[in-house]
Amino acid sequence: QMPRPVVTGDSLTTIQDKYTNYRRLQSELAGEKNTLYEVVNEGKQILHSINCPALEATITDFADRWISINADITRELKRSETQVDQVSVFETDAAILSSWLNTAKLRLAGLIQPEDLHNIRAIRSGAEEILEFHKEMNNQIDLKNKVINTGTQLLKNKNCDVTGISNQLREYEEQWTQLESQLSKTQDHLHKAQRTVLPSHQALTELSILVDKVNTSLKFDAGKRTNSVSEIEIMMTNCKEYKIELASKQMLLDFVNQQELALQSDEREVANEKLEFSDTLGELNKEWKKVVTDVTDRLIVLEGIQNKWKEYENSLKKLQDWLHIQNKKIQQYKLIGHEVGVQHTMEELKAMKQQLQTKQTDLNSLKNLGSDLIEFGHDSP
Repeated sequence: QMPRPVVTGDSLTTIQDKYTNYRRLQSELAGEKNTLYEVVNEGKQILHSINCPALEATITDFADRWISINADITRELKRSETQVDQVSVFETDAAILSSWLNTAKLRLAGLIQPEDLHNIRAIRSGAEEILEFHKEMNNQIDLKNKVINTGTQLLKNKNCDVTGISNQLREYEEQWTQLESQLSKTQDHLHKAQRTVLPSHQALTELSILVDKVNTSLKFDAGKRTNSVSEIEIMMTNCKEYKIELASKQMLLDFVNQQELALQSDEREVANEKLEFSDTLGELNKEWKKVVTDVTDRLIVLEGIQNKWKEYENSLKKLQDWLHIQNKKIQQYKLIGHEVGVQHTMEELKAMKQQLQTKQTDLNSLKNLGSDLIEFGHDSP
């Protein structure tokens, strides 16, 4: 018996049960295919000997019903499979995100203690931990966006029971916003503490080291050839982390600039010392502005290449999937053994021929996109 199609309000368990039943029915139909052809062929043999419109109609109806049922099962199987996959992906990703958010909140709260804000070593260690936490949080943005987008799509489709999803999405957004706020406050506390214990000359040295490190890394990446989206994503991760690190140190640079102004107004300072500090800081400000721009520009270029890689891989997969499906159909066509099946096959072959013309255009676009990516890989981003 055919299960009821998936309807709005079905739970994930119900959809999974229907999917299982559709797969079972599809397997049973495939197992009875030879029997079907035998019955149809025997009926045709009888019709060669006698003239019986009723028998001919019965055979035709029998074959038509088999084709129709098979088509219905295939359609509902694909539909239920898509929904099961979508809900399963959402639930899996949502569980990972929820776990990370809950853990991250506790970790961030425990990173810096009030007594640590008076010790330069503890402040330096805390700053590094906060920086790493910020990078980790940035790496979770894709997961958060995926959960929000998938959940929103489920709410729009309403093809299954979405009770609670809206509340989940709202809670994730609120937790994320709270975490960002808590991170910002912690960074501000650290910066204020750092200003009281870190000499401006030492801060200037540390900032210069950071600029040199980022510049060296950018030059190294610029000489690499890229052959896959994963390599581009590694470069993007590096750039995003540099961007976070530079942003986190911006307040320290602002502090050093303020100190330089204080030195200029303090006539007790030795003139040569003031001049040397001012020159070094001026050069650092120029280098800082340049490296921030370089990181931003590099990230924009890498994101563009990443999008092209994703477009290429998605297009390639769609084309491969389509070819696989058509190949399976062609293999099945070889088993057709009655007029109704042949007629149905002819109609599908005509449709396939028309689709092939469209796919040729897709193939040409894919080749052009692949050529662009090869050129990008040789030139290096």
